[in-house]
Amino acid sequence: MKKTTFPCTIMRGGTSKGIFLMEKDLPEDPGLRDRIILAVFGSPDIRQIDGLGGADSLTSKLAIIGPAKKSDYDIDYNFGAVGIDKAFVDYSANCGNISSAVGPYAVDKGLVKAVEPFTIVRIYNANTKKMIYSKVPVKKGEVVWEGNYAIAGCPGTAAKIELSFMDPGGATTGRLLPTGNVVDELKLDTGESYRVTIVDAGNPTAFVRAEELKLRGNELPAEFDQDMATRAKLEAIRKKVGEMMGIPVSQSIPKISFIAPAQDFKTVTGKMVWKDSVSMLARVMAMGKDAQDVCNYGGDSCGDRGGHPEFRGEPGRGRRQAGPRGQRDRDWPSVGDDGREGGDADEKRASLYRQLYRGKDGAKDHGRKGIRSDERL
Repeated sequence: MKKTTFPCTIMRGGTSKGIFLMEKDLPEDPGLRDRIILAVFGSPDIRQIDGLGGADSLTSKLAIIGPAKKSDYDIDYNFGAVGIDKAFVDYSANCGNISSAVGPYAVDKGLVKAVEPFTIVRIYNANTKKMIYSKVPVKKGEVVWEGNYAIAGCPGTAAKIELSFMDPGGATTGRLLPTGNVVDELKLDTGESYRVTIVDAGNPTAFVRAEELKLRGNELPAEFDQDMATRAKLEAIRKKVGEMMGIPVSQSIPKISFIAPAQDFKTVTGKMVWKDSVSMLARVMAMGKDAQDVCNYGGDSCGDRGGHPEFRGEPGRGRRQAGPRGQRDRDWPSVGDDGREGGDADEKRASLYRQLYRGKDGAKDHGRKGIRSDERL
């Protein structure tokens, strides 16, 4: 049987793990490309047993990397969310976690010249058509992988990666507040009404207060994913938000988040997070389930408004949002009550701090039956 080998790298960025492929190694035909990618991941299969996917939305992620086509950038990066039990590759959104591994990957592969002590990689994200700056630690011409930076949801410590998402507002719709309103009233076909804030910063996201959904706001994935009625309601809200924004509803966008004031809660690992250490709680749906983490690129929207004026907090830096795996720090631009970025908050960027882990380089053989078991790593 004729087989074609595709070089790949497995990397963790933040709380996500992805398969990194070079654009030059993939066919130009989109249909053939996606069939190969699905085979690499072992999809569609709930366990992804024949591929490299991890049978979870946080680990079924793809990065396609290539040299920049424009002189203003160093590399081009396209993110894909790969279906697990369904055969799709969704390119409609970006992922902040996977984005944090793109700069180190580019330096490690020699796509960008290593400069000590930090190499700034200018990344063009094809999903959002926006610039990302990645600050990559370098020593003796190589990426520094080890470090003492810890984040919620990942074991141990690793090197710290700083990302700056430039001018993230309006990536999908062209407007930070797509409806022009800070708060909209959304009515479902059932007659139920909800107050939502729709923000397009990074990935377009709609926020609704947990109490309006009769939720506490500190639910963990195991509990939330069994609540089929609430999941169906949030999906109905998500589709209605897509209509209000005037965008197609995909597997990835718009995202939907329910938020609540700061409160004590336990993470998925049983660690206690105290109310005084966070600004707000947020839960985000991904592919119909709890994302198990606060989506980083959806978190840009979360920082801009937090789903409702009461959760906006003080303009500036250092606000902490907490998800099922714990709390995180980030810097956000803010938006005023008139929907305009301005004043002290007019930064035109959102910064994110992540850690990374370099997995393995290898090759996967793609044949008529998909991924073979003779993986060479």
